[in-house]
Amino acid sequence: MSTAIDQTFLKDLDISSEDLRMDVAVGMYASHRVTLGRAANIAGLDQLRFQKHLQSLGIPLHYDETDWADDLRMVREKAVS
Repeated sequence: MSTAIDQTFLKDLDISSEDLRMDVAVGMYASHRVTLGRAANIAGLDQLRFQKHLQSLGIPLHYDETDWADDLRMVREKAVS
């Protein structure tokens, strides 16, 4: 999906299209509307760079017990195979 944004709008806000993409990605991630991977994609970054950007903003990763259990299961499966 593509969205066209009037360049005048961006100029009035004094923001680049890249910064706008980043702001949208961060906002959507922080409000739990998209996953880390999806937000990184919106921002045009790989997940590690996006995580570092979130860290620089003081935004914590969404990582709960279910995520931890899934990661632990995957590690155990890799160790067995």
